Amino acid sequence: MRAAPVPLSPVRALERQAEVVRFLGRAVVVYLAADVLATAAMLWFVYGLADGPGGRGLLVGTWVLLAINAGLLAAAIKGYRLFASMAVFFVGTVAIVLYSATVFTDANAHLLIIGLLFAAYVLLQPEEDGARWAMGLFGLAGFLYVELLIPPGSGLVPLDSELNSQVEAAIRMAMAAHIAVDVALMQVRFVQSRLILLGVARYAELRATTDELTGLFNRRPMIQRLEELSGRDDYAIALVDVDEFKTVNDVHGHECGDRMIQKVAETMRVHFRDADLVSRWGGDEFLVLLAGMRPGDLEPLLERLREAVGETPLPHEGGLLSVTVSIGAAMGREGSEPDDVIAAADGALYRAKQEGRDRVVVLGEADCDEVPQASD
Repeated sequence: MRAAPVPLSPVRALERQAEVVRFLGRAVVVYLAADVLATAAMLWFVYGLADGPGGRGLLVGTWVLLAINAGLLAAAIKGYRLFASMAVFFVGTVAIVLYSATVFTDANAHLLIIGLLFAAYVLLQPEEDGARWAMGLFGLAGFLYVELLIPPGSGLVPLDSELNSQVEAAIRMAMAAHIAVDVALMQVRFVQSRLILLGVARYAELRATTDELTGLFNRRPMIQRLEELSGRDDYAIALVDVDEFKTVNDVHGHECGDRMIQKVAETMRVHFRDADLVSRWGGDEFLVLLAGMRPGDLEPLLERLREAVGETPLPHEGGLLSVTVSIGAAMGREGSEPDDVIAAADGALYRAKQEGRDRVVVLGEADCDEVPQASD
């Protein structure tokens, strides 16, 4: 089973996107380093042709190309990724056209323009559309120029048939390696972009269904789940209210009150089963939907929660603040609506408060009419 995507806030999503850009920047550096090595190999090859017609000019041109590629590598290392990516494409395309016209007229060297164009598209960012259009048109023009306007066998430094076959095989291998690397980079980029989009969507979903302070569900998913339970009797609803919460806010401040809410929420999160739905229902009130609950198990379960909350006071200003909760609960009844069960639980909570707080009261739905409803 595929793991759920990690939620990404807008800030974190931008950070992840920046990480992808940095990775592609490093890929540009590696790409240019490989280009420098390839140019150096070309220089070694050209030295063997230097004594032929036009060989001296070819040698000088290859030295110039090596210097340019080395300069672009230095620019990429310094962070000029876009400039280096575009420049190496234009310089490389021009070099391939020139080599095709002088040496490799029968070796299909112009196929390398496709690899250059593919790499440029992978390494550029989505918003760099202008660069893509310029590079695409330039690359297409260079490819068609060699394909249509340079006659076979017209090179200034022609190769014999055996050497030409070897060069053509090397070009095809280089082309295959070029595309393999480009596809791998494209896959990495696609996967990372997909994870970022899924993370942003997951974050938005959580923001819509989760209470920001506690990380518990808010009312929205709880109401949706309650609507599914209409008429059933295999569930219970508990309302948990923090005792004397208004006094805590008034005396110790809202920050202390928020930490108290968070502390109770964390205790509830670890106390209930995965199948139970725990939500922050109001300011200091939580609603718990307990699925598949048997009547005899409800009160002991809630008593253990009450004790767990009371056993972990809240540190504050060098001391400890006691934290207690009152809990009212009711079982669902066949044919009843969830609102009726919530009303019964609310009546039970009111009784727990009236009887001194820090206690659990469980009522059946029929008992709801006998108990005054909580005014807060």
